[in-house]
Amino acid sequence: MAGAEERPFDAGRYPMTRAQWDAMTAVVAELCKYYRIKVTPKTVLSHAEVESNLGIEQRGKWDFTRLPFDPTISGASGCGERLRRDVTAAMSSMPNLPVRIGRDAVWQRLLEELWPIMVRGLEAGLNTLIREILRRIR
Repeated sequence: MAGAEERPFDAGRYPMTRAQWDAMTAVVAELCKYYRIKVTPKTVLSHAEVESNLGIEQRGKWDFTRLPFDPTISGASGCGERLRRDVTAAMSSMPNLPVRIGRDAVWQRLLEELWPIMVRGLEAGLNTLIREILRRIR
């Protein structure tokens, strides 16, 4: 929103479009789902909500407090609630991602999958070794 002004509101020459909003909420949804981030006003928020939601002074910085494509939404909290609602909706329509597991669980899973293969390999090798020994001693 280059050239945008908060007060009085002017969306500037390049107002945020619905397509840009939808793309942003889809990316935020993917990140939340992948990293298992619960969607709350303290975890998913715009810069405009940082000061009120997290208590971090913004010294005049502002982010979208109005959505040019939807004039019914205004204010930092209104935009933030819309953001969280749209992110939550996008997450619910996404397929479940594979469970991320820790290093110990990775080793456990690897052993579980490889153990039968290793046993078959050892069995085949042992059978070959026994046949070879029997062939040589005859």
